[in-house]
This record gives sequence, structure tokens and C-alpha cells, in this order.
Amino acid sequence: MFNHEENGRGQCEDAPDPVRTCIHRVSFMWCADSLLYHCMSDPEGDYSDPCSCDSSEERFLLRWLALLGLSLLAPCMCCYPPLQACYRCGAAWGCCGGSTRLWAEEPGGGGADRMISKTRLVWIDK
Repeated sequence: MFNHEENGRGQCEDAPDPVRTCIHRVSFMWCADSLLYHCMSDPEGDYSDPCSCDSSEERFLLRWLALLGLSLLAPCMCCYPPLQACYRCGAAWGCCGGSTRLWAEEPGGGGADRMISKTRLVWIDK
């Protein structure tokens, strides 16, 4: 059951996170994801994290060489590590991170809550 007190920012990995999405787009990490998906994924379509440092993984060196070559074409990929570090600091302070639902009291009371969502605003009667 959903409990608002237990679901703070950054608690749910699947929650929409506009800051993380922005970092992913600005730093062109979507290019790295596309490259790894199309060139280095297993038959099920799974691939490792582009910036993983686990040297025990298969194709570790090949993945990093591909990222290095891609960063020559898209130099803004070099901005990903500092942006990700800033994001992690913000998440530790509770400023960043996805949240499944945000609730707010209706102005003036009235006995209803509104759920603020990325897609729509829904009034829920109590």
C-alpha cells in the first residue's frame, strides 16, 4: 500500500525524475545507451551500465573504447560525471530524485486533496 511518509524524493527508482532525464539528455548519454543496446547487448537486449567500472564484465574494455570514441563525436558526454556527482549531492540533501506522487491540500479546505502529476491534476474527494 502506498504511504506518502515512506515515499520521499529518490526513494523509488522507477518514479519520473526530470533532473536525471535532463542530465541524460544534455550529456548525450542517450547516445551511449543506444550504442550499447544496438552493438553490445545480449540476445535478451540487456546491456551493462555505460559508466560501470566492473572490470569482471564481459566486453569491459570494448565498452570503454566505444565510449571514448563516441565522446570524440559528442564531447558533451564528458559533462556526465560532474553532472551526476551534483545530482547525487542534491539527492542526498533531498533536493533531487523522483517521487511517485506529490499531494497538496486544496486551498481553503473543502475536504478534497489534489494529486499533482506530470500528466494531469486529479481531485480526490475524502
